[in-house]
Amino acid sequence: MGINIAIILVAVSFVGLFGLLIYYNIVKNKYKKNMKLYTQDKIQIKNKTNTKEMKDKFYQSLYNKFVQIPVIKYHTKKTRLKLEMSNDYSEYEIRRQAAKNMFIALVFMFSSLTVLLNLVDDLYMSLIIIVGVLIVTEKIIDLRVTSVADKILRQMPEAFTNIRHAFHEHGMIEESFNTAIDELGEKDIAPQLKRIKEAMLAENPDMELERYYDTAPNRFLKLFAGVSYLTMELR
Repeated sequence: MGINIAIILVAVSFVGLFGLLIYYNIVKNKYKKNMKLYTQDKIQIKNKTNTKEMKDKFYQSLYNKFVQIPVIKYHTKKTRLKLEMSNDYSEYEIRRQAAKNMFIALVFMFSSLTVLLNLVDDLYMSLIIIVGVLIVTEKIIDLRVTSVADKILRQMPEAFTNIRHAFHEHGMIEESFNTAIDELGEKDIAPQLKRIKEAMLAENPDMELERYYDTAPNRFLKLFAGVSYLTMELR
């Protein structure tokens, strides 16, 4: 009895992994229908695609597929919400990151179930393994999302140093932020600095800063945003 259940679960796992590989090839032909994902964010697609662009296309289409599957839909939207709360991603980037995290988690889940269920022939142990793998999979998603917040925390000293040096040079908060953002390039903290700058320069900076406080990845950036605004007001 236990062996038959294990065999069925292993077979389902293999079918799932094989289906994902097939879907990757199908995506290449069907992706033209999803060009709106790029146009809404004003992202230009080159005629000659490279590996990175193909991955982006794959994850965008994968996201659309995930949000249609009942159980995976819930976890995909949950992952998306966590990303929105901790990062200043565009719609395109949120979908890519959410799909990427879910894809990695699903590959881990199917692979683990395939290997571990082959090692047991007891129904009770099989159920324990399934529950354990599901819990670990959820933790993997959480760790991948929070890893971005950890990167931002580690990049803060460099960002603050760049802003301080630029402020001594220019004497203007806006110019200091622009210089620091340019120097940081594509680092994860750069969008956070951009959001703080835009909030300070908004028509209603108090309201915009409050909005930023609600989604800032840590309390240090909240404090820094407040001090920066106060400095700009008193300058």
